[in-house]
Amino acid sequence: MARKDFLAAAIGYADSFRVRQRPTVEHIDEKILADLHSLLPIRDQLADWLMLESSLPSPRFDDIVTLFLESILALKYRPQEITQWNDAWSDAHGLFVYEMFLYVVAILIANDKYATLRHIFETHYLLPDSEAQRGRDFVAYDEFYTYSQGLEYRNDRLKLQRLSLVADTIKERATRKDIPFRDVMQAELVVLLVTLLSNERRWYPHTLIYTGRGGMRFPLFVRTVQHRYFERLKIITGIESGDVLHGKFAEGCERHEIRRWEKMRFWADVSFPESMNIKALDTLK
Repeated sequence: MARKDFLAAAIGYADSFRVRQRPTVEHIDEKILADLHSLLPIRDQLADWLMLESSLPSPRFDDIVTLFLESILALKYRPQEITQWNDAWSDAHGLFVYEMFLYVVAILIANDKYATLRHIFETHYLLPDSEAQRGRDFVAYDEFYTYSQGLEYRNDRLKLQRLSLVADTIKERATRKDIPFRDVMQAELVVLLVTLLSNERRWYPHTLIYTGRGGMRFPLFVRTVQHRYFERLKIITGIESGDVLHGKFAEGCERHEIRRWEKMRFWADVSFPESMNIKALDTLK
Protein backbone atom coordinates (compact mmCIF):
# COMPACT_ATOMS: atom_id res chain seq x y z
CA MET A 1 0.00 0.00 0.00
CA ALA A 2 2.85 2.37 0.79
CA ARG A 3 4.49 1.61 -2.56
CA LYS A 4 1.24 2.11 -4.43
CA ASP A 5 0.54 5.46 -2.78
CA PHE A 6 4.11 6.69 -3.26
CA LEU A 7 4.29 5.75 -6.94
CA ALA A 8 0.87 7.24 -7.62
CA ALA A 9 1.95 10.53 -6.02
CA ALA A 10 5.31 10.57 -7.84
CA ILE A 11 3.84 9.77 -11.24
CA GLY A 12 1.05 12.26 -10.63
CA TYR A 13 3.57 15.00 -9.90
CA ALA A 14 5.57 14.19 -13.05
CA ASP A 15 2.34 14.12 -15.06
CA SER A 16 1.46 17.63 -13.88
CA PHE A 17 4.31 18.98 -16.02
CA ARG A 18 3.08 17.36 -19.24
CA VAL A 19 2.13 19.86 -21.93
CA ARG A 20 -1.63 19.94 -22.49
CA GLN A 21 -1.85 22.97 -24.76
CA ARG A 22 0.42 24.58 -27.32
CA PRO A 23 3.44 26.14 -25.51
CA THR A 24 3.60 29.92 -25.79
CA VAL A 25 7.28 30.27 -24.82
CA GLU A 26 9.68 31.88 -27.29
CA HIS A 27 12.27 29.08 -27.00
CA ILE A 28 10.95 25.58 -26.28
CA ASP A 29 14.39 24.40 -25.15
CA GLU A 30 14.21 26.73 -22.13
CA LYS A 31 10.93 25.14 -21.05
CA ILE A 32 12.39 21.63 -21.54
CA LEU A 33 15.30 22.39 -19.23
CA ALA A 34 13.04 24.10 -16.68
CA ASP A 35 10.68 21.09 -16.60
CA LEU A 36 13.60 18.69 -16.24
CA HIS A 37 14.86 20.72 -13.30
CA SER A 38 11.44 20.39 -11.66
CA LEU A 39 11.44 16.63 -12.30
CA LEU A 40 14.90 16.04 -10.77
CA PRO A 41 13.66 15.54 -7.17
CA ILE A 42 11.14 12.95 -8.37
CA ARG A 43 13.87 11.09 -10.25
CA ASP A 44 15.88 10.90 -7.04
CA GLN A 45 12.94 9.80 -4.91
CA LEU A 46 12.07 7.08 -7.42
CA ALA A 47 15.72 5.98 -7.45
CA ASP A 48 15.71 5.87 -3.63
CA TRP A 49 12.58 3.72 -3.67
CA LEU A 50 13.96 1.29 -6.26
CA MET A 51 17.31 1.07 -4.45
CA LEU A 52 15.44 0.00 -1.32
CA GLU A 53 12.94 -2.26 -3.07
CA SER A 54 15.62 -4.07 -5.07
CA SER A 55 17.63 -4.79 -1.93
CA LEU A 56 14.76 -6.76 -0.39
CA PRO A 57 13.59 -10.28 -1.34
CA SER A 58 10.31 -10.25 -3.24
CA PRO A 59 8.78 -12.96 -5.44
CA ARG A 60 6.90 -10.24 -7.37
CA PHE A 61 9.85 -7.94 -7.95
CA ASP A 62 9.98 -8.41 -11.75
CA ASP A 63 6.29 -7.53 -12.02
CA ILE A 64 6.76 -4.51 -9.76
CA VAL A 65 9.56 -3.19 -11.99
CA THR A 66 7.55 -3.84 -15.16
CA LEU A 67 4.50 -1.95 -13.90
CA PHE A 68 6.71 0.89 -12.69
CA LEU A 69 8.45 1.18 -16.06
CA GLU A 70 5.09 1.17 -17.86
CA SER A 71 3.86 4.03 -15.69
CA ILE A 72 7.04 6.00 -16.42
CA LEU A 73 6.93 5.27 -20.14
CA ALA A 74 3.35 6.55 -20.38
CA LEU A 75 4.57 10.05 -19.51
CA LYS A 76 6.15 10.58 -22.93
CA TYR A 77 2.90 10.13 -24.87
CA ARG A 78 -0.15 12.27 -25.49
CA PRO A 79 -2.37 12.71 -22.42
CA GLN A 80 -5.63 10.86 -23.02
CA GLU A 81 -7.86 13.88 -22.45
CA ILE A 82 -6.40 16.12 -25.20
CA THR A 83 -6.87 15.84 -28.95
CA GLN A 84 -4.33 18.30 -30.40
CA TRP A 85 -0.78 17.07 -29.91
CA ASN A 86 2.74 17.52 -31.23
CA ASP A 87 5.35 14.89 -30.30
CA ALA A 88 7.89 17.68 -29.73
CA TRP A 89 5.82 18.79 -26.72
CA SER A 90 6.90 15.66 -24.84
CA ASP A 91 10.67 16.31 -25.09
CA ALA A 92 11.13 16.95 -21.37
CA HIS A 93 9.29 13.81 -20.37
CA GLY A 94 10.98 11.80 -23.12
CA LEU A 95 14.35 12.78 -21.61
CA PHE A 96 13.06 12.02 -18.11
CA VAL A 97 11.90 8.55 -19.24
CA TYR A 98 15.23 7.83 -20.95
CA GLU A 99 17.21 8.97 -17.91
CA MET A 100 14.99 7.03 -15.51
CA PHE A 101 15.44 3.84 -17.52
CA LEU A 102 19.24 4.19 -17.31
CA TYR A 103 18.99 4.72 -13.55
CA VAL A 104 16.81 1.62 -13.23
CA VAL A 105 19.44 -0.44 -15.07
CA ALA A 106 22.23 1.08 -12.95
CA ILE A 107 20.39 0.28 -9.70
CA LEU A 108 19.66 -3.30 -10.76
CA ILE A 109 23.35 -3.79 -11.54
CA ALA A 110 24.34 -2.30 -8.19
CA ASN A 111 22.03 -4.71 -6.34
CA ASP A 112 22.95 -7.79 -8.42
CA LYS A 113 19.48 -8.14 -9.95
CA TYR A 114 20.72 -9.68 -13.19
CA ALA A 115 17.68 -11.89 -13.76
CA THR A 116 15.48 -8.80 -13.48
CA LEU A 117 17.70 -7.04 -15.99
CA ARG A 118 17.12 -9.84 -18.46
CA HIS A 119 13.41 -9.60 -17.73
CA ILE A 120 13.20 -5.88 -18.55
CA PHE A 121 15.05 -6.46 -21.81
CA GLU A 122 12.77 -9.31 -22.82
CA THR A 123 9.36 -8.07 -21.69
CA HIS A 124 6.84 -6.06 -23.66
CA TYR A 125 5.42 -2.91 -22.11
CA LEU A 126 1.75 -1.99 -22.32
CA LEU A 127 1.22 1.45 -23.80
CA PRO A 128 -1.40 3.95 -22.57
CA ASP A 129 -4.79 4.16 -24.26
CA SER A 130 -3.77 7.23 -26.27
CA GLU A 131 -1.25 5.07 -28.16
CA ALA A 132 -3.68 2.17 -28.56
CA GLN A 133 -5.78 4.56 -30.64
CA ARG A 134 -2.83 4.75 -33.03
CA GLY A 135 -2.75 0.96 -33.35
CA ARG A 136 0.02 0.28 -30.84
CA ASP A 137 -0.47 -1.80 -27.71
CA PHE A 138 2.98 -3.11 -26.69
CA VAL A 139 6.59 -2.01 -27.17
CA ALA A 140 10.02 -3.28 -26.15
CA TYR A 141 12.69 -1.64 -24.00
CA ASP A 142 14.06 0.49 -26.84
CA GLU A 143 10.95 2.66 -26.57
CA PHE A 144 12.62 4.21 -23.51
CA TYR A 145 15.22 5.73 -25.84
CA THR A 146 14.74 9.34 -26.86
CA TYR A 147 15.90 11.96 -29.31
CA SER A 148 15.29 15.60 -28.39
CA GLN A 149 14.29 18.02 -31.12
CA GLY A 150 14.24 20.78 -28.51
CA LEU A 151 17.84 20.25 -27.42
CA GLU A 152 18.99 20.00 -31.04
CA TYR A 153 17.27 23.34 -31.60
CA ARG A 154 19.14 24.72 -28.58
CA ASN A 155 22.45 23.41 -29.92
CA ASP A 156 21.84 25.22 -33.22
CA ARG A 157 20.30 28.36 -31.72
CA LEU A 158 23.16 29.01 -29.32
CA LYS A 159 25.84 27.63 -31.69
CA LEU A 160 27.07 25.32 -28.93
CA GLN A 161 28.51 22.73 -31.34
CA ARG A 162 28.02 19.92 -28.80
CA LEU A 163 28.05 16.29 -29.89
CA SER A 164 24.96 15.57 -27.80
CA LEU A 165 23.12 17.94 -25.51
CA VAL A 166 21.18 14.90 -24.31
CA ALA A 167 24.45 13.44 -23.00
CA ASP A 168 25.46 16.79 -21.52
CA THR A 169 22.12 17.09 -19.74
CA ILE A 170 22.25 13.58 -18.26
CA LYS A 171 25.82 14.22 -17.08
CA GLU A 172 24.95 17.55 -15.46
CA ARG A 173 22.04 15.89 -13.65
CA ALA A 174 24.18 13.01 -12.32
CA THR A 175 24.31 14.53 -8.86
CA ARG A 176 23.95 11.38 -6.73
CA LYS A 177 26.99 9.98 -4.94
CA ASP A 178 25.53 6.46 -4.87
CA ILE A 179 24.83 6.46 -8.62
CA PRO A 180 27.69 8.44 -10.22
CA PHE A 181 27.72 9.25 -13.90
CA ARG A 182 30.09 6.35 -14.61
CA ASP A 183 27.40 3.96 -13.34
CA VAL A 184 24.85 5.60 -15.64
CA MET A 185 27.28 5.17 -18.56
CA GLN A 186 27.87 1.55 -17.57
CA ALA A 187 24.11 1.01 -17.55
CA GLU A 188 23.88 2.39 -21.08
CA LEU A 189 26.78 0.16 -22.14
CA VAL A 190 24.78 -2.85 -20.95
CA VAL A 191 21.72 -1.61 -22.87
CA LEU A 192 23.92 -1.17 -25.96
CA LEU A 193 25.34 -4.69 -25.62
CA VAL A 194 21.87 -6.22 -25.42
CA THR A 195 20.79 -4.11 -28.40
CA LEU A 196 23.75 -5.17 -30.54
CA LEU A 197 22.90 -8.80 -29.85
CA SER A 198 19.36 -8.16 -31.10
CA ASN A 199 18.06 -8.18 -34.64
CA GLU A 200 15.15 -5.84 -33.98
CA ARG A 201 15.99 -3.35 -31.25
CA ARG A 202 17.71 0.03 -31.77
CA TRP A 203 19.56 2.22 -29.24
CA TYR A 204 21.93 5.14 -29.75
CA PRO A 205 24.06 5.51 -26.57
CA HIS A 206 24.16 9.27 -25.93
CA THR A 207 26.13 9.15 -22.67
CA LEU A 208 28.97 7.06 -24.09
CA ILE A 209 30.41 10.07 -25.89
CA TYR A 210 31.92 10.75 -22.46
CA THR A 211 33.94 7.54 -22.57
CA GLY A 212 36.72 9.92 -23.58
CA ARG A 213 40.04 9.60 -25.27
CA GLY A 214 41.87 6.56 -23.98
CA GLY A 215 38.65 4.87 -22.88
CA MET A 216 37.12 4.31 -19.44
CA ARG A 217 36.99 1.24 -17.23
CA PHE A 218 33.59 -0.04 -16.18
CA PRO A 219 33.61 -2.39 -13.16
CA LEU A 220 31.00 -4.84 -14.46
CA PHE A 221 32.95 -5.45 -17.65
CA VAL A 222 36.36 -5.46 -15.97
CA ARG A 223 35.29 -8.20 -13.57
CA THR A 224 33.62 -10.37 -16.19
CA VAL A 225 37.05 -11.39 -17.45
CA GLN A 226 36.72 -13.95 -14.64
CA HIS A 227 34.39 -16.85 -15.42
CA ARG A 228 32.40 -16.55 -12.18
CA TYR A 229 31.68 -12.89 -12.92
CA PHE A 230 30.93 -13.62 -16.56
CA GLU A 231 27.92 -15.52 -15.21
CA ARG A 232 26.34 -12.09 -14.70
CA LEU A 233 26.48 -11.32 -18.42
CA LYS A 234 25.34 -14.85 -19.12
CA ILE A 235 22.20 -14.22 -17.08
CA ILE A 236 21.55 -10.88 -18.81
CA THR A 237 22.23 -12.01 -22.38
CA GLY A 238 21.53 -15.75 -22.26
CA ILE A 239 24.88 -16.41 -23.98
CA GLU A 240 26.87 -19.29 -22.52
CA SER A 241 30.51 -18.23 -23.06
CA GLY A 242 32.76 -15.30 -23.75
CA ASP A 243 33.81 -16.68 -27.14
CA VAL A 244 30.23 -17.00 -28.32
CA LEU A 245 29.34 -13.55 -27.01
CA HIS A 246 32.40 -12.07 -28.73
CA GLY A 247 31.33 -13.57 -32.06
CA LYS A 248 27.72 -12.43 -31.76
CA PHE A 249 28.87 -8.98 -30.67
CA ALA A 250 31.00 -8.65 -33.82
CA GLU A 251 28.03 -9.70 -35.96
CA GLY A 252 25.85 -7.17 -34.18
CA CYS A 253 28.33 -4.35 -34.78
CA GLU A 254 28.21 -5.07 -38.49
CA ARG A 255 24.45 -5.36 -38.50
CA HIS A 256 24.01 -2.03 -36.68
CA GLU A 257 26.81 -0.32 -38.67
CA ILE A 258 28.68 0.79 -35.57
CA ARG A 259 31.67 2.02 -37.59
CA ARG A 260 29.43 4.64 -39.14
CA TRP A 261 28.35 5.79 -35.66
CA GLU A 262 31.94 6.20 -34.53
CA LYS A 263 32.91 8.24 -37.58
CA MET A 264 29.87 10.48 -37.38
CA ARG A 265 29.39 11.20 -33.70
CA PHE A 266 31.97 9.60 -31.45
CA TRP A 267 35.63 10.43 -30.98
CA ALA A 268 37.78 8.31 -33.27
CA ASP A 269 39.37 6.34 -30.43
CA VAL A 270 36.20 5.57 -28.45
CA SER A 271 35.81 1.83 -28.80
CA PHE A 272 32.74 -0.06 -27.65
CA PRO A 273 34.61 -3.40 -27.71
CA GLU A 274 37.32 -1.98 -25.45
CA SER A 275 34.78 -0.40 -23.10
CA MET A 276 33.06 -3.79 -22.82
CA ASN A 277 36.41 -5.60 -22.52
CA ILE A 278 34.90 -7.86 -25.12
CA LYS A 279 37.99 -9.83 -26.18
CA ALA A 280 38.94 -10.69 -22.60
CA LEU A 281 35.51 -11.77 -21.35
CA ASP A 282 35.40 -15.15 -19.62
CA THR A 283 39.13 -15.79 -20.11
CA LEU A 284 40.12 -16.30 -16.47
CA LYS A 285 38.85 -19.18 -14.35
